[in-house]
Amino acid sequence: DKIPLKTLKRDAKKIYKDALASVNAYKLVKEHVRLKDNLLFINGKEKADIRKFNRILVFGSGKASVPMAAALEDIFKDRIKEEIGIDATIAT
Repeated sequence: DKIPLKTLKRDAKKIYKDALASVNAYKLVKEHVRLKDNLLFINGKEKADIRKFNRILVFGSGKASVPMAAALEDIFKDRIKEEIGIDATIAT
């Protein structure tokens, strides 16, 4: 029994879209980092009381750093005092 090419293409597109969605950097940060009543939680575990810090800095590098920083901005809002991002683009 042969599987029609149309079915294979449809299935391949779905697999591709699902794979991309599963590694969405913004979504992953939003799912795993929480801020509740000035307490920082990562993967559901309390990590820090952010009132103990004078400032919050965000440093990132690589392709995923931009969406990850955007997620952190949404989580921490105006508490982030400075951000630094590094992304290397290679021209050929």
